[in-house]
Amino acid sequence: MLAILLTVLLAAPFGSASATAVDDSNGLTVEVTVEYSSAAEAVIARPYSQWEELPPTAMTDLGDGTYRALVVLPTFEDWTIGFEAFRADGETDLSDGATIVEMGVDPVVVGATPPAAPVEAPIVPAGGWWLIGGITFGVLALALLAWWAFGTAPAAEE
Repeated sequence: MLAILLTVLLAAPFGSASATAVDDSNGLTVEVTVEYSSAAEAVIARPYSQWEELPPTAMTDLGDGTYRALVVLPTFEDWTIGFEAFRADGETDLSDGATIVEMGVDPVVVGATPPAAPVEAPIVPAGGWWLIGGITFGVLALALLAWWAFGTAPAAEE
């Protein structure tokens, strides 16, 4: 009964989609299943957030119009997964995205938070100003040494 409540109905030709967290040792691995009512050459899962899109994951055809995949997510956050089906006629069908919590992953596992924005690294890391100052001082010292060596040389006799 709980599995029926923890599925999402996607727009046709996709049917219900569900997800279950299966491993948390290296990121979060989620088993995702989706129903697709037409014949397809391939179906892929596309995990994304508002900040980034992860590489797509190919799904295995279970033979009854259901496709399954293990999607590895880098963080324990509420990622959105969309589905794309490739038909034999060369056309593709895209589903709407649904979050993994909407598809059935326990909110406690992901903290029910959307993926966070990537952290911008500073142009000069902490302590980098000492390196820049040292290089500047070294160049200045070499310039003064060259000026002293060549600027104070006796005039050439004619």
